[in-house]
Amino acid sequence: MLASLFIGGFVNGLIGIGFALFAVNFLAAALGVREGVIVMSILAPFPSGYQLWRTRDHWRTWTRLRSLLAGGIAGSGLGAWPLVILPAWAIQLGLGLFT
Repeated sequence: MLASLFIGGFVNGLIGIGFALFAVNFLAAALGVREGVIVMSILAPFPSGYQLWRTRDHWRTWTRLRSLLAGGIAGSGLGAWPLVILPAWAIQLGLGLFT
């Protein structure tokens, strides 16, 4: 499980994305779907925040991405709702189809 997190971090550092996409599948297999997604939701902001901090000199260009940030926040809130109401098999199917 830790190896998947380290490999996900490596992929994220290498290409800039992919930590959550890579590691969530292994966490879901090891912990269960709901728990894996919840753990990933807690862990994912840390590498993204570090990446944002490292590129802080370019924040002037980030102002163009405000709508993307707003959409991400709204999507996170809306994405949590199906996690609560859907059965585990439906979440597993969605996780398999989209990652």
